[in-house]
Amino acid sequence: MKGGETLALIGESGSGKSTLGLATLRLRRPTSGRIEFMGIDVTKAEKYKPRPLRRYMQVLLQDPYSSQDEDGRRGGRAVGGGRGE
Repeated sequence: MKGGETLALIGESGSGKSTLGLATLRLRRPTSGRIEFMGIDVTKAEKYKPRPLRRYMQVLLQDPYSSQDEDGRRGGRAVGGGRGE
């Protein structure tokens, strides 16, 4: 990806979207494989190093009690969009 681009991960329920997001932020330990971000394997980064990387990442989990429209507005704000995006 290039700077300023946004990635959306979509898939069926139970396909691992949340697990991948949490593993990328090192909030869940992956059982295999690797996740590279900005040239760094975040699964192997030292304990103190993920923090600077996290300011470039965000995981926006679905709220099962909100409407699709509310989730879209929340996602637009999270990536720097305005209220209506």
